[in-house]
Amino acid sequence: MTILHNLDWLTVLITFIGGIALGGLAVFFHANRRLTGLEKDKAVLEAKLRSEEQLLEERERSLQAARHELSATFSTLAEQSLRMNADSFLKLAKEHLGQHQLQAKHDLQTKQTAIDSMVQPIQEGLQATRKEIEQMEKRRQHAFGDIERNLKSLNETQRVLHEQTHQLVGALKSHQVRGRWG
Repeated sequence: MTILHNLDWLTVLITFIGGIALGGLAVFFHANRRLTGLEKDKAVLEAKLRSEEQLLEERERSLQAARHELSATFSTLAEQSLRMNADSFLKLAKEHLGQHQLQAKHDLQTKQTAIDSMVQPIQEGLQATRKEIEQMEKRRQHAFGDIERNLKSLNETQRVLHEQTHQLVGALKSHQVRGRWG
């Protein structure tokens, strides 16, 4: 009866351990899948950011080319008109280029802000997921430590029970004890 009772407890304990292990695996795979999705989103946004940066570099090159072209044009016009109104042409060119530069800087800042606002939640989500995984791992290690201690205790109890059962069998086989008990 006692052995069957111990086997029932052992079955319950093994089932409990298996349930914890399966639950831990399910949580791990769910968190891993979520982390993979967030990393893919981050990669897409980073690719988009690189594309926007390349576009901005192309605009800067175009702006530089336009600056050189405008400068050459204004120099030619100034020389053709015998340097008449040279100061007003240079002033106009600087204002025009300044406006383009301001517009380009404003566009860059707007796009950078938009990209940062898109990437920030993903980074926060990744960080939160990492913390969750670390906490789950700590809880899992603690649970397995408890299970290991319980198994050691159960093994020790079973060993003591085995020794006592062996002693009882030996005592019952003894002629002196059997004589007392019939």
